[in-house]
Amino acid sequence: MYRPEDFPPVHIRDHLRIVRKNKWTAIIFFVLVVGLTGLYVLGTPPNYAGMAKVVLNPPPLSPMTMMSEIVYSEGLDLVSKRLFSNTQFDVLQSRRVAKRVMDRLDLWKDYGLGEEKKSPFGGKARTVTEDMAADAFAEKVSVIQPTIISNVIEISFTAKDPERAAEVVNTLLEVYTDILFEDRAVRIQENLNWLQEQFETLDADVIETDQALQDFKKERNLISVDDRENILLQKLHALNSSLTQARIARLAAETAYLDARRLEEDPDQLKHAPMVLSSNPQISSLNSQLNLMKTEQARMRERYMEKHPRMVEMDSTIQEIEGRIQAEVLKTIESLKLAYEMARSQEASLREELDDIQAEVIRADEEKIRFLQLLNASKVNRVLYDSMLSRLKETILLQGFANPKDTLQIIQKAIPSDKPAGYRAFFLPIAAGVGLLVGLFLCYVRDYFDTTIQNERDIHDNLRLPLLGILPHCRTSRVGRSESLVKAPLVRPELPYVEFLQHLASIIHHAGTAGELKTILVTSACPKEGRTSLTVNLAIALAQRGQKVLIVDGDLRKPSLGQTFSVSDAEGLSNLLETGGDPKEFIRETDVDNLFCLPAGPCPSVPSVLLESAAVPRVMEALKQGFDWVLIDSSALLEAPETVALSQWADTALWVIASGATTAERAAWAKRSLTLMNCNILGITLNKVRFLRGPTYYYRADQ
Repeated sequence: MYRPEDFPPVHIRDHLRIVRKNKWTAIIFFVLVVGLTGLYVLGTPPNYAGMAKVVLNPPPLSPMTMMSEIVYSEGLDLVSKRLFSNTQFDVLQSRRVAKRVMDRLDLWKDYGLGEEKKSPFGGKARTVTEDMAADAFAEKVSVIQPTIISNVIEISFTAKDPERAAEVVNTLLEVYTDILFEDRAVRIQENLNWLQEQFETLDADVIETDQALQDFKKERNLISVDDRENILLQKLHALNSSLTQARIARLAAETAYLDARRLEEDPDQLKHAPMVLSSNPQISSLNSQLNLMKTEQARMRERYMEKHPRMVEMDSTIQEIEGRIQAEVLKTIESLKLAYEMARSQEASLREELDDIQAEVIRADEEKIRFLQLLNASKVNRVLYDSMLSRLKETILLQGFANPKDTLQIIQKAIPSDKPAGYRAFFLPIAAGVGLLVGLFLCYVRDYFDTTIQNERDIHDNLRLPLLGILPHCRTSRVGRSESLVKAPLVRPELPYVEFLQHLASIIHHAGTAGELKTILVTSACPKEGRTSLTVNLAIALAQRGQKVLIVDGDLRKPSLGQTFSVSDAEGLSNLLETGGDPKEFIRETDVDNLFCLPAGPCPSVPSVLLESAAVPRVMEALKQGFDWVLIDSSALLEAPETVALSQWADTALWVIASGATTAERAAWAKRSLTLMNCNILGITLNKVRFLRGPTYYYRADQ
């Protein structure tokens, strides 16, 4: 019994197996590709190519860089030169060049001008026009540049006649040269006309902008815009400084006046207030005199009475001084008010003057902007005028250098060729290589989409059941046709098939001894998987080991064991199940020692009902008596429902799967059917294996 870990890794023999299995797919595709290619090579006349080599240089001069023509010079980079070359390639393969060549060589009839052309897809027929014929001609023109760093290009044309191909290429170069002359002259004249129009327009613009600039300077009386701007800025800065000082003086006067007004209710405090004393020094003198008088009055009170003449005189003097102080205070308040109003008036005057200067500065800036706009417009027009005048002179000079040979230089004219064009000689080798590679690829594709069970790995991956053994596919006739392998251990014991069968018999004998298994149901998922042949050969192999074996034909739909062992099917398993007699009455001896056969008997109308009856377990127990092994050949699991019912009365089941015949899906359904009936599956025998690998690769399966 093989285990999954016993399987060797994938190696080159697996790839050879895939190729051998699908070899006819590869062979048919290879023959088809090579054959069709050979028919094409033999059935189509060869084409000949006429080729010329020329040097394609970018034009050295151009009237203007801003015009539609791209400027090319000696200093341009490789990318620009490549763009020019690609553009000229399109010109050489254009419809315009094709029409001129066809006119010179009178090739219109060769391309069916005016004839009715049928659509290859069955559409409406169309009349061949000049454009259609020219397009067909241009498709045969090939222009290539062998290397990027070189200006050499190759121009070729294919035709059935080599002389005609060379003639067409040489004529195409002549036509292209003529077109270069014509197009260059037309472009130069168009550029010259455009330059003259632009020059006249710019001349008028220069005069207009210069006059507008002069008029603006006269109108604004401008000599130097920058000096005027500096003077105004100096005035603005001086006024800002004066306004700041006036604002400070006004705030000081306002503060002094308001503080004095706030102290009018308290005359004593008012006359000693700092703002009053600082504004009127006489008040300080009067306050000193008043203090002296009050001091003297205090001394006199110690000596005199209140009504003493000297006391009365002192009182009147003090009152006089206080009156004078009050008068001076009032005068001081008025002077503070007058100073505050003057400071406020001066501040307002300076603010108005500053606003006027600011407005004048803004106007000066606007005039400067307008002046600069006019000045820049005049300078721009002057520069454009000078540039346009220079380009106009260049274009006039360019008319004398209109030589297309500076652009196109022929270094090798086309001559008739004696060898066919293209890779015609390599068609068959290429077809053989492609046919071989694609054929091998199709082998792998077919193997990939083949969902049938092929080998032991497929069994392990899809069914997870033990593999008891494998039986090779054998060709028993010299002509290679597969004949029946029934009774192979007797009639062809030299076949490798028999060796594998003996190996399988040893495994089953060992499993039966260890597990006390006597009744084995041999079944398969589908018909024609070698189930009956394996049952017969396995019974013979066990009988040759000295075991007493009974083989039961459980396929009541298409019985075959009676014919195999030359016994009558008149009575058999169906009679035993219906009558319930002694099994010995229906068991027949065979021509093989120790091997007995219970044929199927008459075929019942509904085999499933008979094999699902209550007599089946009793009969199975009775058949075990007197035999070492009971092998039951059943119907296909997915074709006959009675096989599933029969599996529950056998000790175990041996599942036969034909390699490459049973799909993984059908095998999974068959396993599910056996599992639902709690059938003990002994293992799987992989039958009809064409390409053996792993532990059996030593033997050949095609003997």
